[in-house]
Amino acid sequence: MSMMASRPKRGLDPDSAFKKWSSDARFAQLVQLSGTAEPPSDDRAHVIIRDPRVLRDYHNCRAAAEKDFYDQLSDAQIIGSGIADGGHGRIPIDPSLWDILEIDYEFYEANGEGRSFKKLEFFAPSAVPLNIRTIPKWLDDLLGQQGYNSFRHTEDYRHVCLHGIDYVLSPLLAKIVRILHLARLEDGHGWRNGKQVLELAGSAQLKMNDALKDRKDSKALIQSDGKGMFRLALEPPPDAPEDP
Repeated sequence: MSMMASRPKRGLDPDSAFKKWSSDARFAQLVQLSGTAEPPSDDRAHVIIRDPRVLRDYHNCRAAAEKDFYDQLSDAQIIGSGIADGGHGRIPIDPSLWDILEIDYEFYEANGEGRSFKKLEFFAPSAVPLNIRTIPKWLDDLLGQQGYNSFRHTEDYRHVCLHGIDYVLSPLLAKIVRILHLARLEDGHGWRNGKQVLELAGSAQLKMNDALKDRKDSKALIQSDGKGMFRLALEPPPDAPEDP
């Protein structure tokens, strides 16, 4: 199973993503035609490029580059995320929507046919940002197909899926898994003292192993360093930190 790269805090803004995932040759042509290190969006090109013939060539080159970018989004080689109109949290954008969405590079938005996403960001499937708190099924399936570990959960964590295996959790274990998942999102490694986790979960147990002993599959969900520290088993092998 492939190891997912260290998760960045957030994805790339539209301009940075366009630069990163455009071909070097095509981006260099845009730089040459615009005379700037950061080529403008198609809508703003006329502000910088005054020669009509150069502007026409720039529009053609930019259109080809943007088609390549949209193709990569539609093929899920790149994933976009944003805050949906009326939504309250950042979500990955289903690749099929890029057939109707158009990116506004000035306002970092994507709009089309009644759909709207604000504060656009982009990332590679191998590096899902920490500001993506819940991975939808289509992305979970994609990560699984590409060999990356993935994790998804219901709002109350009573039902979770880890490494393609579905689990139904007791109320206590759901609280423990939630605490350890948020810990991983917070600092990247997620190791926490077992006793403190139990206290936060409202358990009267003093040892994590006692709280987990009734689940034969608990080790598939929660890793231990053997010294009282635990974390969600998001990635094998279970290497314990030297200084958790």
